[in-house]
Amino acid sequence: MIYLLLSILASVCNAMILKRGEMAGHDRLVVMGINYLVAASLATAVWVGTGHLWPDAVTLVLGVVGGFFFAIALFLWMGAIQAVGLATSTAALRLSVVLPIAVSIAFFGERPSLLQALGILLALTAVLLITLAGRARQIGSAGGAAVWLVAVFIGGGGSHVTLKLFTEWGPPEQREALLALIFISAGLMTWAVLLAGRRRLARRDVMNGSLFGVLNVTGNSFLLLGLHVVPGVLAFPLNNTGMLFLSGLLGVVVWRERPGRPGYLAIATAGAAIVLLAL
Repeated sequence: MIYLLLSILASVCNAMILKRGEMAGHDRLVVMGINYLVAASLATAVWVGTGHLWPDAVTLVLGVVGGFFFAIALFLWMGAIQAVGLATSTAALRLSVVLPIAVSIAFFGERPSLLQALGILLALTAVLLITLAGRARQIGSAGGAAVWLVAVFIGGGGSHVTLKLFTEWGPPEQREALLALIFISAGLMTWAVLLAGRRRLARRDVMNGSLFGVLNVTGNSFLLLGLHVVPGVLAFPLNNTGMLFLSGLLGVVVWRERPGRPGYLAIATAGAAIVLLAL
């Protein structure tokens, strides 16, 4: 469980970086591009240090496919923000945790206890409450909005499913290789878009992206370690809800946010979900 806690802390720190960047008007795409550059460099260095330089077929395929989902989830999320607003698009991204939960149950026979199942339900309820607390801005037709949200849901879920499949099928000693391949693959896609758009690399974006990259490697490394100890049907909702809970608290305490009744209820619901999932 300690691995999941460390993964949650790293993810919350990255959420705070994005929050600060949004308030300061940073270029989100540049930050993500630098993030993948730094993350790929660090993960590759660790991979080389392990001595396991030749990934097997499972690691190679899941690494490349995982990188695709990491990058495509980012692009879809950014597009959805413009189409349906930040709150709703982020909720769709967080709700994508349903996909790895479903895979864990359907294909790997994982079964939560009754209380843990209630915790999963509360975790999803907390995300929906966060959506109500936010002020989503919808542009265009309802059908177009639905397409964006479904795409974000599948993209975000695909990245988590990749990690779950590796814990079941991949050799544990190649965790570092998997992360390196994921970040290299995602980085190539992101930088192709950056270079095509000729985006300017501001110093503040480079600094934020570099810190984000270090925490990205750290958080995903701990999540992979946690998946070898905690079943995916519990690890994914616990990781997602823990991030939501701590981010919500920090938003209230540090950023002086006032999310209203749905927001406070979401934080309380997330806290209850964590307790049940940890039983």
